Parts: sequence; C-alpha cells; structure tokens
Amino acid sequence: MTQCIRNAVTHKSVTADPVDDEYFQYDSVTLSIRNVARMFEVSTLTLWIYELRGLVRRERVGRQRVYSWKDCERIALIVKARKAGLGIAQLDAVIEAMDESATAAATRRSRHQCQALIRDLEAKQQTVADARAELDRIHWESCERLARHIAKQSEQDKNDFRRVL
Repeated sequence: MTQCIRNAVTHKSVTADPVDDEYFQYDSVTLSIRNVARMFEVSTLTLWIYELRGLVRRERVGRQRVYSWKDCERIALIVKARKAGLGIAQLDAVIEAMDESATAAATRRSRHQCQALIRDLEAKQQTVADARAELDRIHWESCERLARHIAKQSEQDKNDFRRVL
C-alpha cells in the first residue's frame, strides 16, 4: 500500500472550526449563505464570489438555496489556505479533485498540486520561524538594554536624593 493511499485511509476530514459549537450542530443547521458565512467568519460576498468562480455550488431546497457539507469542506480549505497566503487559483486542481466523481487525471493533478503547496507552506513556515527567532533575539537585547538604563537612572536618582539631604 503506497504512502498516499495509507494516508487517505487513515485521514479524518476536518471542516471548519465553528464559531459557536452549540449553534452549528451538523444535523440541525440550514446551510444558508448567512449561516455558512457566520460559521467560517467570512462575508456573504466572499461566498458569492466562490460560487461565481465555480468553487462551491448551492442547491435549491424548497424556496431556499443551501450549501452541502461537501461545499463547507471546500470553503474550509479555501479560507485556511487564504489565511496561509495561498491564492485561490493555486487551489483549483485540489478543489476539482475533492468531488467524488473526479477523474484519475484530476486526482493525479490534485495530488501533485497538494505536494507543491505543502512544500511552499513548509518553506514559508521556516521563513516565519527564522524571522521569529531574530525578533526574539532583538526583544531580549532590548529588555537587557532597558534594564541597564533603568539601573543607571535609579543610581542617578539615589545620588540626586543624597545631594538634597
């Protein structure tokens, strides 16, 4: 069994981190544009743009258009990827293959794109870690320098006080 298939078998899908767990019970929420926008903390305009780009698709249920949980998985990916600095265009192949009816070719493209995006994110993560380490060092030096200034000022204040007496 290849590593890719082994990961797919053991992977548990994670969608959004709901804003209010009690409000977003899976079986009780109508996935209207307003509810989904609230769940992912995005605007309804953002969701509408995702629809226009063909990334998600609301279905008509009675008189209301609602999202499916599969659409919510796509939205979760998009929102998290955008927060990480990825563009929507970079996700097209991945989103296309999220559909159960995706072709083998689309799934292969998705797999390669996922690997490329993971490498990009790991590189960004290392860059952020390096910048954080540098800022930590500068912060520490600033704290030490400030402590020396305070100690020097305290010594001057003591001397000034002694002169007054």
